[in-house]
Formats: sequence, C-alpha cells, structure tokens
Amino acid sequence: MRAAFVGHQVCDSDPWIYTLPIPFTPGTNITDRSGWFHPTPDGHDQLAEMLEAVIGPPPARPAPAPVPVPALTRIRPAGG
Repeated sequence: MRAAFVGHQVCDSDPWIYTLPIPFTPGTNITDRSGWFHPTPDGHDQLAEMLEAVIGPPPARPAPAPVPVPALTRIRPAGG
C-alpha cells in the first residue's frame, strides 16, 4: 500500500495523507507531532482501487425495495 502514496506523501505538493497529532501526555495539551497518519479522500480512493485490484470488486447488492407511500384520503367533516 505504501507504493500508492509515492509522490503524495505528507510534505509533497499533492498529499494523499496527513497527520493527526495525538496526546503525548494524558491530560495536557502537549502532543506528539509524529502522530497518526490518515488518508485524505483521494488517498482513500487510491487505497480502495489497490484493494479492489487484490481482492476483487465488492459483491453486487440488490436495489432496496421502494418504500410504500400511503394514499392521501380526504377527511369529511362530521355530519356531512
């Protein structure tokens, strides 16, 4: 999967991954700047393409059944 991000790393001009700082010391605002790495939407798309190439496309799913809508009825005034 690392190959997908060559040329799109954190400091590149078009990154597909970014860092999320994590708390370094619990209960403080001090963070570990190396943090976690998380893909951007473009990174997710690239990972999905690579994964699909390895394991195949997701299974087809039937379309959901339409939800029936009740017919509108007129309410007649009492005595009429």
